[in-house]
Amino acid sequence: MYFGGNIANENGWYLNGGAELATRSSTTINQAHLTVGHTFAVDSDKTWFLGAGLTSQRSERRSSCKKDEIIAACDREYYTRKDYAAMAEAGLEWNVNPSWQLVPVYQYRDVYDRGLHQVRFDNRFKLSKSFGLEAGYGYVWSRNLAQNDIRFGMNYEF
Repeated sequence: MYFGGNIANENGWYLNGGAELATRSSTTINQAHLTVGHTFAVDSDKTWFLGAGLTSQRSERRSSCKKDEIIAACDREYYTRKDYAAMAEAGLEWNVNPSWQLVPVYQYRDVYDRGLHQVRFDNRFKLSKSFGLEAGYGYVWSRNLAQNDIRFGMNYEF
C-alpha cells in the first residue's frame, strides 16, 4: 500500500513525500520519505528529475515456526530493524501521449549496512483533467533482500 504527494513550483523545484507498506510471506517493510528536488526539461514531452532527502525504514522478518512438541502452538520469533538515513532519487517523466505518462525512477536509501536500491516503472493514465489511474512495477534489492513490487492506484491533481 502506498500514499504520497508531490508539490512543485514554476521554477522546477519540488517537494515529494510518501509512505509505503510492503509485505510478503515472512517480511514486512514500512518506509516513509521526504525529498526535495529539481526538474530539468529535456523537450516538450520529457523532464528529468533529481532529488535528495530523508527516509525512515522499518523491517520485520518472521522466523520459521519452532515446535518442540507435535501439538504445540507455533512459537515464532520476530526480528525488527529500524533506521533513519539519507536518500536520493533520479528519474524521467515522459508524456508518451496526452493520456499516458511513463515514469522510470531509481532510488537509493542509505539504510542499514548496505543500503536499499529500487528501480520503478510507473504508468499514469489520465481519465480526466483531475483524475487518473496508476500502475507500476518496482524491484527492490540489497544484500539480504530481493523483492518485486506491483502497484495499482488512483491519483488526483489539483
